[in-house]
Amino acid sequence: MVSPHTTAPARSAPAVLDEAACGALLEALKADGYTLLGPRRVGQVIDYAPLESFDDLPRGIGSTQEPGSYRLTQHSGPDQHARFAYATPASSFKRHFFVPKLTLLRAKRETAEGGVGFRVLEATQPRPRLALVGARSCDLHAISMQDHILGGASPGNPADADYVARRRGVFVVAVSCAHPASTCFCTSTGTGPRADDYFDISLSELTNDAGVVYIARSGSAEGAALLERLSPPKASADELEQEDRSLERAAASIERQLPLAGLAKVLDENLESPLWDAIADRCLSCTNCTLACPTCFCSSVEDSSSFDGASAERSRRWDSCFTADHSYVHGGSVRAGTRSRYRQWLTHKLGTWREQLGEAASVPRGTDEASGCVGCGRCITWCPAGIDITREAARLSEKTED
Repeated sequence: MVSPHTTAPARSAPAVLDEAACGALLEALKADGYTLLGPRRVGQVIDYAPLESFDDLPRGIGSTQEPGSYRLTQHSGPDQHARFAYATPASSFKRHFFVPKLTLLRAKRETAEGGVGFRVLEATQPRPRLALVGARSCDLHAISMQDHILGGASPGNPADADYVARRRGVFVVAVSCAHPASTCFCTSTGTGPRADDYFDISLSELTNDAGVVYIARSGSAEGAALLERLSPPKASADELEQEDRSLERAAASIERQLPLAGLAKVLDENLESPLWDAIADRCLSCTNCTLACPTCFCSSVEDSSSFDGASAERSRRWDSCFTADHSYVHGGSVRAGTRSRYRQWLTHKLGTWREQLGEAASVPRGTDEASGCVGCGRCITWCPAGIDITREAARLSEKTED
């Protein structure tokens, strides 16, 4: 399940799609029975939401993201034609596969000849066949990591049946990120800005004064077959050079860096550092960082019943290591304060993640510095206190002054 359809991607020669061809691509996916999910303007943010057509994608809109701040902007010049000239949307695809609340079972009281009993009802929920449009590389790496954690792709991690059912048959149209935010640091985690893996079709957006075109590549047999149905022209050498320049500029513009080299050892040796107290003085334990994170997967199970006792329900919902109940055992919570909760989150995400979940559920793979972070920067953007994971990791590593 790591790759959307195949584990041996079928790469085709780069082709060029104009907006009409992209519209035809999405219509073909709809005709094949997919529900489209992609970036849209939702209130004052860009977020992944249902799409009806290519025209639902925002045009000429950008985003400015800073610690604790998100603002939409309007592009001028060539980027006024762009559909993807912004960084990662406000939330990830996580909630569509590992859903925020899942009903596990329902029970209803019934009266029969033998007396009063109950009947367990099947808790069915809709699971549309999704096509992810405009998926960024960091989010695709996050989905791949979740495939190993929840999807059973790693032998040591048992599969979650609901996750597997929702991930089955997903089609991915990725977009390389040419406009990273100031909070992004995917170059540190090896997850962007170019989309290199985990897609059926990838797009790179090229803008000029006349409009916009897209360099398209296939990453699976299904993606190659769909592109062949569109019969697009091959990309020219000039267009491929423009694509390379655009993504090189994007990578060079990323200033935040996560000091992963030796970080796990540093965190383990500094569990009693006074810096944890300094962070706790600002942290609100609001859980925003874990809810926005595309790789966090904490959950809890709760039971509820109707007032008259006629029915009951058991459900699983998202939880966070920042809540007091998450570490509750008989007698109280193991992590009673914000200091220990933030330390748990950071040391697990950047230190013990690979040890617990394996290399396949970590990035960048094949390195001793692999962690559970894909560098999307959402935890920085959506922290009301503006706490910056890269800065705090650097302070603990003594790579920057306070």
